[in-house]
Amino acid sequence: MTSENKVRFSWVPPYSWISKLLVTLDNEPKKKVSNMINSIWDQRGNPQNPVDWSDPDTWIVENLEGDDLELARRIWEESEHIVNLRYTNSPLAFITGYELLTAKGLSKNRNSNANPEAR
Repeated sequence: MTSENKVRFSWVPPYSWISKLLVTLDNEPKKKVSNMINSIWDQRGNPQNPVDWSDPDTWIVENLEGDDLELARRIWEESEHIVNLRYTNSPLAFITGYELLTAKGLSKNRNSNANPEAR
C-alpha cells in the first residue's frame, strides 16, 4: 500500500465543514488556530464531569476568552452554525494534514473552489 492509499484520519469531516472552515480561516495563522483547539481540548470534560456542547452560543462565551473566543465565535457564526467547535479537531487535522493551513495562514496553493462564495 502506498502512502496515497493510507487512511489519515479516524473521522473525515463533511466537505461542507472543510469549505466553511477554509473561508473563515483565511489569513489566520496556524498558531492561533492551534491555540484555540488546545483551549477547547482543555474544556472537553470526562465521563465523571461531562460538558454540555449542545449550545455553542453559550458554551463558547462561558469557556473561552481572548483570541480563542473571537476565533471560535467567528467559526460558529460564519459556518452558519454548522461547524460545532467541539468537533473541529478532525476537520482541522484534515486541513493541516494536507497543508492547506500554514504558519502564516491558508496555503495559497489550495483550490479556490473550496470557497463557496468564489463560485
